[in-house]
Amino acid sequence: MKDKYIIILIIIICITLILINKINTKTSILYPTVYIIGLKREYIYFEDYIKSVISKLSKHNIPYDLHLDNVISDSFFMKKTMNSHFIFLHDLEYIKISEETEKKIIPHSSIINTEQLTRRSELTKVMSYINKGYKIIDYSIGNIKILNTYNFPKNTIFYLPYQVNTEEIQEKNNSRPFDMCSITPESSTHRKYVYYTIKSFELTTITPVYGFLKERDNEILKHKMLLNIHFNPSYSTYESIRCDRLIFNKVIIFSEKSLEGSIPEDIRAYVIEFESLNDAYTKLEMIMKNSESYYNNFWSGFSLTKLNFHRELYFNLWLESIV
Repeated sequence: MKDKYIIILIIIICITLILINKINTKTSILYPTVYIIGLKREYIYFEDYIKSVISKLSKHNIPYDLHLDNVISDSFFMKKTMNSHFIFLHDLEYIKISEETEKKIIPHSSIINTEQLTRRSELTKVMSYINKGYKIIDYSIGNIKILNTYNFPKNTIFYLPYQVNTEEIQEKNNSRPFDMCSITPESSTHRKYVYYTIKSFELTTITPVYGFLKERDNEILKHKMLLNIHFNPSYSTYESIRCDRLIFNKVIIFSEKSLEGSIPEDIRAYVIEFESLNDAYTKLEMIMKNSESYYNNFWSGFSLTKLNFHRELYFNLWLESIV
């Protein structure tokens, strides 16, 4: 009888090991190695977004490699197997490869667009990549809506919003003051004008914030509200890469009016838009009259879990397309 139980136990262990091996084999076969390729000097401008995507690759045990350089040549691709998918950041200006190599990699390649497609030059460039056969990934629902008006083939354009990255979620400091900050508010004539005008209202303190990544975010998260100003009126698409992770950390976005439909619906309730400086004054005055009560009520229905689930659905759609 004892021998019988030992045999059954051995069979169960063997079956378990086989199943584990099948799962691991399935992952390596189904999903190619993802190579994220970018220009070294530009990477810092969208590093936050890429890290949010990488966090999901890691979660799904998808092998990946981040490759940053000044020039990418044929030799880089010659060493890769066809069980690879290449993601190019921003554009292809730094990719110096032969036509033969490009033809081989196009079916296994995506380009992440990081520019606002309200600018005709950027739209023309992205359309030329699509016409070559590249897939396009875009973080902006506003850009996606523009591209969708051209009726490109299915599985060509993928909306991949900023993902919830747990490494960017900080413990809430409820004692932080209800005041405002603004990222590089003097980086354009338009931003400077709006920033100093709202500052002159003297309704709340507005602190300028500079820098990148964690150092910058640590400063922002000392405040409960971000003043978001577009670079100039032609850059009116909502800035998801700048703002979304702050919403994940319960920072209210007090923003200049964005292009209609460019704010994702899942975070729409957490962006307060003003259409003019007079409107900004009226809304900010109302907020500051009872700021703590306003802040608590503002986030009463917020669920980071739901946001994460919703946004990961788009990641999974893109993932299925590269198998």
